[in-house]
Amino acid sequence: MRKATTHGFKARYLYIRGDGNYLYRRAIPPGYRILANRRSEFKESLRTKDYNVAIVRYGETHSKYEAIFDQLRRGIALKDQKAPTLDELKSKAASYGLLYKSIDAHISKPDLKDIAARIGKWRELGEPTGPEMDAIFGSLPDETTLRQVLTFYEEQNRGDLIGLTSREVSKKLTPVRSAVDRFVTFAKADIPLKNINKGMVNAYRSHLIHQIETGSIQANTANKLLMHVRKIITFYINNMDTDYSNPFLGIRLKEEKAARPAFTVTFIKTKWLSGNHFTSLNEEARGALFAMIDTGCGPKEVCGLAPEDIHVEAEIPHIIVRQNQYRSLKTAHRGRIIPLVGQSLLAFQKNPNGFPSYRRPTGQDALSGVIMKHLRSNNLLETTGHTVYSLRHLFMDRMRKHQLPEELQSYLMGHKHPTMGAHYGSGYETSHVLSYMKKLELDWK
Repeated sequence: MRKATTHGFKARYLYIRGDGNYLYRRAIPPGYRILANRRSEFKESLRTKDYNVAIVRYGETHSKYEAIFDQLRRGIALKDQKAPTLDELKSKAASYGLLYKSIDAHISKPDLKDIAARIGKWRELGEPTGPEMDAIFGSLPDETTLRQVLTFYEEQNRGDLIGLTSREVSKKLTPVRSAVDRFVTFAKADIPLKNINKGMVNAYRSHLIHQIETGSIQANTANKLLMHVRKIITFYINNMDTDYSNPFLGIRLKEEKAARPAFTVTFIKTKWLSGNHFTSLNEEARGALFAMIDTGCGPKEVCGLAPEDIHVEAEIPHIIVRQNQYRSLKTAHRGRIIPLVGQSLLAFQKNPNGFPSYRRPTGQDALSGVIMKHLRSNNLLETTGHTVYSLRHLFMDRMRKHQLPEELQSYLMGHKHPTMGAHYGSGYETSHVLSYMKKLELDWK
């Protein structure tokens, strides 16, 4: 082993072994050796025979040992010293206006403009050593884990959560977090992203197939678990300019998609509209249920109506589905004005201020639970597969039956219409919509 020769660069502790590998070697003064576990020197391989790479890694390693010596000088024993974590270095780099980039990343994909900016910041701070230098030049390898990818995804997309209730935020975040938790449990650790390969993902897919075979989950659930992890990794790759290939791409399971059944007009007329089958259901739940029949609204939309959204006394009675203090819109085209006819008009005439008991973040779940319990207990479901949401499917069937224009069908359902014409003009006047919806009343005659 001999001291390495450098050109135009002071590297007191750079050595080269007989096999050509570079080494950082630094003696520990006698006064500090008790604090340093009685060691006489620090030695660390720079893992390269390349001079230029060695110089870069020397700077990284020297910064680390400068921080160690600084703590020894303050009387802190080596065993009690705490090195900065990757997250701490990333945070410090961010405070300097820099994106953390490991020294190996600098070597593999050198960006002279970026390196110059980092050197400029380092000099601006007085050419510090220790954690400051580590943060600027990336002393620790950046082995981002799947949970860190999730954190990055949530941070970068938090703008999408503005205006949502805590319940709505939870419904957006929980499925993605659960998917990550499930994969981490399978892998037995939150492993670095670069260690997740196609083989591991295929093994996870096999694991999910076994879960389906045992009845623990459905194929649809398994595909969602795969989709959520695939989505956040793709987002990370696209936004971090990395060469990493997403191993979840193309991984999915075959599933049979079963459409939710619609109620039939005959069933509603004979089972719901005749007799007194709903007297034991509380007044607001009963009103909300019948409000859905001739509006096509779902539980969330009915629950979220504010008093000022309900206009029973207007020349044309109507409701306005829009964002308010109680709810947000799922999509922009979900907002609409719906004239009131038939069963829905009667329901809102009895409940002109809406349904305050269910006008809360978890109101739609409470409403659906109360209604479904009543429908099951009184044999008011057409099949076991029917739910409250099946009324929306019935509403769509009825519009088709009465030949409402397709563009108007999409509008009343709150769906985006695929044709370009739907984006032109001011749309249908409420009086015209009413004339079409009057046809739906004929179903209950």
